[in-house]
Amino acid sequence: MVMNIAEYAAHRGCALETIRNAILAGRILARPDGTIDPDSADRQWQENAKAPASGARGQALRETGATEAYAGMMYADARALREVYEAQRKRLELQVRAGELVSREGAEKAAFTRFRMLRDACMNLPSRLSARLAAEKDESSVYTILESEVRRVFEDFADGRI
Repeated sequence: MVMNIAEYAAHRGCALETIRNAILAGRILARPDGTIDPDSADRQWQENAKAPASGARGQALRETGATEAYAGMMYADARALREVYEAQRKRLELQVRAGELVSREGAEKAAFTRFRMLRDACMNLPSRLSARLAAEKDESSVYTILESEVRRVFEDFADGRI
């Protein structure tokens, strides 16, 4: 036996507008002709009104990779998705407070500064070594001096002295 929306509202003991909102939100489904199967709608009402977001539905959303709401999404799924987002947000806040996360802007600025210092140290090699290398007559001595200076620059960079 099917009911129209007004009959189903009386069956549920709630306002007609509540049923219309539930249909629009996808918490219950109406038939194409606008009628409602009360047994099916009652089950949907129970599932969507009391679905634990952090339980099976939340886990199912995470496993299926649902990452955003969409038109026609069931109320319980949207609620579960909201709970998943809320849990992720709280986890991020905790990581920030614990010092496990840093700001992207700060990390980029620090990396830029460190690599700029490395570049400057490498660019200073010719001016620092030119007179010393010009005085050398042996090719292997020139190679040894260059290698040790380049190695020193990169070791200083790795150790944070640059």
